Amino acid sequence: MLTGNRVTSMEQWALSEDAERLAVVRRYHILDTPPDGAFDRVTRLAARHFKVPICIVSIVDHDRIWFKSHHGVNASEIPRSPGLCASAILDNKPWVVTDAKVDPRSLVNPLVAGDFGLRFYAGVPLHTHDGFNLGTLCIIDHAPRQISEVEIAELSDFAAIVMDELELRLAAKRSIAEKDLLFREVHHRVRNNLQVVASLLAVQSRSAPRDVRAHLDESLRRVHAMGLLHEEFYKGRQVETIDLTTYVGELLISIIGSFGLANRVTTRVAGTPIRIGLDTGTPLAMLLAEVISNACKHAFPGGRKGEITIIIAERDGEVHLRVSDNGVGLGTKPESPGPRSGMGHRLIAKFAEQLNGTARHLEDEGTFFELSFPRAPAKK
Repeated sequence: MLTGNRVTSMEQWALSEDAERLAVVRRYHILDTPPDGAFDRVTRLAARHFKVPICIVSIVDHDRIWFKSHHGVNASEIPRSPGLCASAILDNKPWVVTDAKVDPRSLVNPLVAGDFGLRFYAGVPLHTHDGFNLGTLCIIDHAPRQISEVEIAELSDFAAIVMDELELRLAAKRSIAEKDLLFREVHHRVRNNLQVVASLLAVQSRSAPRDVRAHLDESLRRVHAMGLLHEEFYKGRQVETIDLTTYVGELLISIIGSFGLANRVTTRVAGTPIRIGLDTGTPLAMLLAEVISNACKHAFPGGRKGEITIIIAERDGEVHLRVSDNGVGLGTKPESPGPRSGMGHRLIAKFAEQLNGTARHLEDEGTFFELSFPRAPAKK
């Protein structure tokens, strides 16, 4: 009974140790990743250097040995139970079998007894900086052979190159994650500050004279456009860019709602997925807020119903954006390119300039606004 308890305790300890090791394996995000030239280059060079037909970078999973790189063999994984690599990770020393046919550690291994005909194996653990073995870099031959201490040291150097690459990629992933976290925090704080400003403007607007209230409401809509932009950045998985079409759709609905037109003005937004960064999004958000607000103020007087449509496309490295409504128009001459009079139109011209773009208004039955700007505008 005592012996049985000891065995059970040993098994539980081994399972606990392996569970901790497997957690480290997951940390490196390496399992089931596509073939990679960096690791394939190492196995190819090692096979050539040691004059063996097979070299493998293996990662030992809970029930399999998965091959990140496998030079000279087609299999991408094998079961863990008979694997020599599974034995090699139990120690930090190289695991060497010079003749598997007579070595008691490998006599029953199916790779030895079966058609594969493994006779020589030398594996060096892929040892992490915090003391865990992810897998091995191993060389394999179909004939028995000896390996010198110098060759084992050279194989260890090849394994260190593999491990350096894994550590470098892990460090890069962590750096990106930290950058994303910082970026989200910045957007979160900016968004909150914009919400405070919007609240103050809303409070002032409610008690201001009518002529002043109109200006405060315009400022409130501009602040809200910026707040919505930062909201998109904050909630997105890609924190450095947002989808332009999604943002435009939300902005359009928000501004129509602020004018109390949601029950009689419908919206339509169509476009291909185009991702933009904050440098582009900021002037574009302010420009669109002006254009949409103008349509809401002038196109649908006297309870008139209608629609505002925004079409977004990308052609020849430029983003093309068209805002149209089927309202009464602004009462100006057809096809009036460039800036017009009024603060709103001056702002539109200024934001178009910041985008390195061109803008124009067209009027026929309703009003049309067209904007074109480079996919990645130059910073000024």
